[in-house]
Amino acid sequence: MYKTGLASIAFRQLSVEEIIRLAKDNGLSCIEWGSDVHAPKDDLDNIDRIRRLTEEAGLKCSSYGTYYFAGKDDPEDIRGYITAAKRLGVSTLRIWCAGHPYEIPAEDIQRRYEACRQIAKIAEEENVLICAECHSGNLTHDLASSLAFMEAVNSPHFRMYWQPNQFKSFEENVEYAKAIAKYTKQIH
Repeated sequence: MYKTGLASIAFRQLSVEEIIRLAKDNGLSCIEWGSDVHAPKDDLDNIDRIRRLTEEAGLKCSSYGTYYFAGKDDPEDIRGYITAAKRLGVSTLRIWCAGHPYEIPAEDIQRRYEACRQIAKIAEEENVLICAECHSGNLTHDLASSLAFMEAVNSPHFRMYWQPNQFKSFEENVEYAKAIAKYTKQIH
């Protein structure tokens, strides 16, 4: 039921081949390839090579870790990332929703929500899933902001990656994980 893997961004200094070997040697089953270093969206020949090497090693690509910033980047720009994700053989893309929800004006938050709704419509057209990373200092800063965000976007094609917050207690993280579970696609 559960698959374990790694995100290539945690190993930016390693080559694609080294990351694949690391995952395989440690009994992992998948890799999230990142668009920043290893799998840039515009380098489709490289993306095809990564998919081939990953599959030849008996591994899967779990998702595409993009550096698309909702509310900053044009919603139409997500299409290039979707093309790359499909070439990797995945239908889940991770994006960023930058902006601390308690430090930016309410109209900026609403503008970012609207951008995510537009991205969700594109995801529906393309039959993919867009996931916001649960991360401090983003619209998913804490439980309240994450719930407000997911309810505002309100799309089955837009979910989130949950991850524990190292500045919160175990109990707080468990409460957060349970409360956001219906929107959670992966644990990051």
